[in-house]
Formats: sequence, structure tokens, C-alpha cells
Amino acid sequence: MDTSTTGTYTLHYDVADSSGNAAIQQTRTVTVIAVSPATPANLTATSTTSTVTLTWDDPGDDTIECYKILSKTSAIQSSLSVLVADTGSAATSYTVSDLEPHTKYAFRVAAISNYGESDVSDLVSVSTKRPPPPDIPTNLQATSTTDSVALTWADPGDDSITGYKILYRASATQSSLSVLVADTGSAATSYTASNLEPATTYAFRIIALSDHGESEISAFVTISTLSDSR
Repeated sequence: MDTSTTGTYTLHYDVADSSGNAAIQQTRTVTVIAVSPATPANLTATSTTSTVTLTWDDPGDDTIECYKILSKTSAIQSSLSVLVADTGSAATSYTVSDLEPHTKYAFRVAAISNYGESDVSDLVSVSTKRPPPPDIPTNLQATSTTDSVALTWADPGDDSITGYKILYRASATQSSLSVLVADTGSAATSYTASNLEPATTYAFRIIALSDHGESEISAFVTISTLSDSR
């Protein structure tokens, strides 16, 4: 452990002379050395999509009043910076909030007492979790005119959804799906496919989109456009 000088003091006290009779006052100067707090050990981390909970062993040092948390984003920072100057407690755990999802972070911890700071702990690295992909659209339904198909589906109830991908095929002529719309650009749960051929059977499926990726693909809906009566 490091030591630090906290003060120099002058002590006055009486001693007997060589004959054991008179008292003689002597003065001595004493330098008091204070020991810095113990270094936190066994730092570990667990994560969610936006938080990291740090825990470490109790150093067994009653002088510790709080801890300092240092961090860096591993991919973009070369050195640690102070994330929390004072945890406000001698508790040996701390949860860091409001972090970016799917991002790697590194942390170290230092103990703080009236005598100073400890050495920093060993480095621990952890990645916040990737958010789950959006939920699968369900209950896909369709109605048609001679040249269009209106699609509707149930709201997945997922606030992360930013749009939908529409896939389709002309059932009689195509064996695989093609992308009709790469991104509807809206969380609205309906879309109308236009400029279709009359009296033609089409099949549709949809995929929900978000910043976290794509959902699994919905079930098929198959429908025929109406015949042109002209």
C-alpha cells in the first residue's frame, strides 16, 4: 500500500535529570505517516442493454468512505476517465446506468478515505447486451382491387419498430419471394401494394425493422386481385 505524510507535530514532555531530581522539559518532532486505503480486488461486472453492475471484494478497511469509478469505452478511448468521483457509500457494488447497448466498456475502482486514495483495481471489461430484435408481425390479412392489395397486421406492441419490409411473389409464376418495399419508413401496421396485375394471385409476408435488426418473417397471406371487367 502507498503511504502519505499527513502532518508533522512537536511533542513536549518532562524527564528527570541524571540525579533523578529536577524535571527537564524536552521537545521532539514527530512525523505522522498515514496509510492509504486498501486497493479493491476481484472487480467483476455484469451487464444489461444499458447498465453495468460492478462488484468487488470488501477490502476490510474501516477507513474507506467511498469509491471512485473510472471507465472508458474500449473501442474509442485509449485512457480511463473519472465516471463517478464519489459513490457516496462504502458499499462494494455500483451500477452504472445510461450506457449504449452492444458496446464494450472497461472499468477500474479506487477506494477513498480521509487518508487519500488507494491504488486502482485491476481492469475489468464487459459489453452491454445487444437489444433483442423486434417482435414478429402476426395476423397478416389482405383485401384486393383489380390492381392493388391492402395489407394489415396486428400491432406487435414493440416501440423499437421503425418500419416494415414487405416481401411478395406472384404465386403462379414465382417460386421465391422478392422485396416489394425494403422499408415502409413507418410503424403503421398497414400497407397498400399498387400497380399489380388483375386476376393474379399474390403471396405476401412482412418483417418488422428496428435499430436492433429485423424480426423473423411473418406467416404468408395469399390473395388474388380482382378481374378487370372492362
